[in-house]
Amino acid sequence: LEAIYFCLPALLNISSLMLCMCYVFAVLGVYLFGRVQPGVCLRDGQNFRNFASAMLVLFMMATGEPWNCFMYDCAVQPPHCSAERTECGFAWAP
Repeated sequence: LEAIYFCLPALLNISSLMLCMCYVFAVLGVYLFGRVQPGVCLRDGQNFRNFASAMLVLFMMATGEPWNCFMYDCAVQPPHCSAERTECGFAWAP
């Protein structure tokens, strides 16, 4: 019990650092991939269209869920999307 008491400040520091990193990457994800069309993994509730969904996707990626599936959905290029409607991803995502 005493060991847990001494580890709590370090756990709090690491948790707050992880939360700050997720916040930054969620904002970047909304900015860069907010308009990407739905795919295999990017669907309703699991996308970058708003901050809460982006945080959920980042949590799923951090826990080892199919992060490569999200990566390929964010890299969709024409003819599978419409560049005029800016729903394409970025070729440099993979």
